[in-house]
Amino acid sequence: MGVFDKMESYEELMALLAHEISRINKRHSMLALLREYSGSMFLSAIVEDISKFTDILITSANKLDGLSYSRELEEEADREGLRLMPLNKVNPIGFRLLFESLNDA
Repeated sequence: MGVFDKMESYEELMALLAHEISRINKRHSMLALLREYSGSMFLSAIVEDISKFTDILITSANKLDGLSYSRELEEEADREGLRLMPLNKVNPIGFRLLFESLNDA
């Protein structure tokens, strides 16, 4: 059962949409791509030779770095989405309800 199936209120849907709109407004996808590629390019310049081993090392380092960065971006999108809800006359309790639905999924 997906998150949409578990939603029981308009406010939950609006919280999800506010979160996603915030990610678009903050250009999170672009930031993640730039961060990933800049790390690879920097490490490649230092190593000067991309062998199979260094390629694996660079990929692993970028994935580990991306995990914390994506959490930061998700938290930023949550905060911004929460700020947007009352501005659009939607009860921000939808975020709490959405998180409960996600925890149950």
